[in-house]
Amino acid sequence: MIKTLSRWGARISRDDIETHQKVAIISRDTAKDVNPDVNKVLGTGIDIKGELYQIVGIYKGGTANLFDMTPDVKIPKTTYQYYANSEGNPTQIKVTIANDYKPSKVAQKVIKKLEKVGISRNFGEYSTFDMSSLTDGIGKVLKMLTFFISGIAGISLFIAGVGVMNMMYTSVSERVKEIGVRRSIGAKRRDIRNQFLVEGLMLTMSAGVIGYIIGYLVALVISIFLPFKVSPDLFTISLTLIITIAIGLVFSITPANMAARKDLVEILR
Repeated sequence: MIKTLSRWGARISRDDIETHQKVAIISRDTAKDVNPDVNKVLGTGIDIKGELYQIVGIYKGGTANLFDMTPDVKIPKTTYQYYANSEGNPTQIKVTIANDYKPSKVAQKVIKKLEKVGISRNFGEYSTFDMSSLTDGIGKVLKMLTFFISGIAGISLFIAGVGVMNMMYTSVSERVKEIGVRRSIGAKRRDIRNQFLVEGLMLTMSAGVIGYIIGYLVALVISIFLPFKVSPDLFTISLTLIITIAIGLVFSITPANMAARKDLVEILR
């Protein structure tokens, strides 16, 4: 402890000096100017050149190893030197964490340490700003949006597949005579089924390619007004083809089987 006698309140500790704490000891006359009840002054703050210092004691007599800011106010010399020479906001610290450590756990340890020896521990609570948590939050929002858009796209694809199936049913109904002619000249059931499956695949694949081209052109026009450009992606093209093939197979198989099961005798009647 510093050998500074305080008639009221606590003394300035060596920890306060070493950690540049914003603490002050004021004279009894100054305390009375703040509040006639001197005991109510302890623990409150005093403004010193725009910085808020906590009043920890009220003194009479001289001090040692303390800087005389005014004849009636004493603060640690190290605190004054720290704030006089620091640039920016000394109440903020930046912590860089290695890849092997979890930012949230390190932040908790830093907060606990600052609550014990931090400069501003007497004037409020410490808080952290973790860029990784911010990016994680943005990532979660984008992930939710992706799921939402994927759900809408899935519903749209299902509706489109039902439309393809209805078109194939209509095509089978309108081409009964064609099926009968082909069967009569030697075509097998699997040939009829494969014919309608190929037609369904061609229908969905052509629609997928046309939709991709239109979407790319729209994105290209929008990118003119944005700082980045749009370029074709092989993964997106492959995904488009795979999805369209799957839709064509799933929603064309039933009409194709119905066409293949047509009885030749009933058709010729």
